[in-house]
Amino acid sequence: MNRADKRRQQKMAAKAASRRPPDARAFEAGAEHFQAGRFQKAADAFALVVKAQPDNIDALNNLGISLLRAGNPNAALQPFQKMAALSLKSADAQFNLGTAYDEIGLYPDAETAYREAIASAPDHVMAYSNLAGVYMEMSRQTDAITCYDQVIARAPDFPGVYFAKGVALQELENFIAAIDNYCTARDAPGADDRTKAGPLANIGFCHKQLDQLDDAAAAYAEAVSLAPHDASILANLGDTYLKLGECDAALAIADDFLAAHPGDITMLAFKAAALNEAGGSTGLAHLSDFDRIVQPMQIDAPNGYTDMTTFNAALSDFVLNHPTLIMAPASYSTMNGRHTSELMTMPEGPMRDFVRVIGAAVDRYRKTVPVDPGHPWLAQRPDKTKLVGWSVVMDSQGHQLSHIHPSGWLSGVYYPKLPDVIADDDPAHEGWIEFGRTTDHYFGSQAPEVHLIKPREGLMVLFPSYFYHRTIPFTSDQHRISIAFDVVPVL
Repeated sequence: MNRADKRRQQKMAAKAASRRPPDARAFEAGAEHFQAGRFQKAADAFALVVKAQPDNIDALNNLGISLLRAGNPNAALQPFQKMAALSLKSADAQFNLGTAYDEIGLYPDAETAYREAIASAPDHVMAYSNLAGVYMEMSRQTDAITCYDQVIARAPDFPGVYFAKGVALQELENFIAAIDNYCTARDAPGADDRTKAGPLANIGFCHKQLDQLDDAAAAYAEAVSLAPHDASILANLGDTYLKLGECDAALAIADDFLAAHPGDITMLAFKAAALNEAGGSTGLAHLSDFDRIVQPMQIDAPNGYTDMTTFNAALSDFVLNHPTLIMAPASYSTMNGRHTSELMTMPEGPMRDFVRVIGAAVDRYRKTVPVDPGHPWLAQRPDKTKLVGWSVVMDSQGHQLSHIHPSGWLSGVYYPKLPDVIADDDPAHEGWIEFGRTTDHYFGSQAPEVHLIKPREGLMVLFPSYFYHRTIPFTSDQHRISIAFDVVPVL
């Protein structure tokens, strides 16, 4: 074939391509973008196909999956809902719909969809596995274990199923059965160091709960040998040393890790607990310098709101009507309260304005609390960050156990609505926030020094993410609404 013939052939191919329907070209473009990892561009292309062919099952499916992979499960709901309506008996359609509900945090809807998938395909292992995860989020561990057993019966080598079942048993405090499942997960064929470290660490935790401290230390030490950069495993080994009365060994773990990983939130929190148990008041006062690095601030109403009462009412209504607001799972620190899922990634309504309020408050914090090379946390200041947040609605006797935010750098809480029982002169400090008590998580025979702050509507409190904090239970028929957030380093 000469050059002229090749040119004619190329022109003919181009004309043929141009005669193909635009939606066919869009489908191919979507597939190419998806394969290259350009998920939002893939979604845009598949959306063109759906616009031209609203009942195209493949296009709806690909559009939904692309949106999920692009991190937008809310947008993925519509194509998956349409796909499920067109294919009521399709296990894949129901499974994908369940996945979108699951990622948003609409767990009852996810349960329904996964169950529909299982009804259409009784051997749908992934549906059983994901349904078990939903039950764990809903604090229905027994139901989760039933689903995990269904997975094991159909696919005994399914990745992670014994570990997940062990977690469910552990939350039910059936530590011996949990250890058995963790051992199976540890010994699974093909398990590498990373996948063995998790089961070993949880074996250590279960032994510690059974007060089998030597066995706990041995399991944690083996896990550390496989995952030497995992702060949570090392901190739990250190906590075992604290229970054994070996405070120097516990502090050595913290200091060695922080020398290699400056500013690590989990290890800074553990070091505070270890210093308190060891009686290291000077070092603890320096690390937990409350007056310097905890900042309460009363915020002003953002533009568009007549006053703080209007703004707080808008935030409260938004939270109380948020579709992801459910009872907090047993694995959360919240007791007798409800949680939303993520609120900051794609903020809506008054949350958009609140994100700007947080940004201004964090900028003020950076200016008023400068970098200090001599402080293990103040010496580390991330340049690039992202904001994540959620809301907690507590009812009477609601409270939070002492906890930290290990993925954050700076954390905060804001109060748009509070019950009248929270008062200045209350000796019981009902509904107040308390800082400094670590003994809900780490061993402590020594009473810690704690600091209390009385919440007020319109008050924001910023604090280092390694500061342990909890709320004091209260008795009231009114809601206590808070919005918590983390400023998270972006590497």
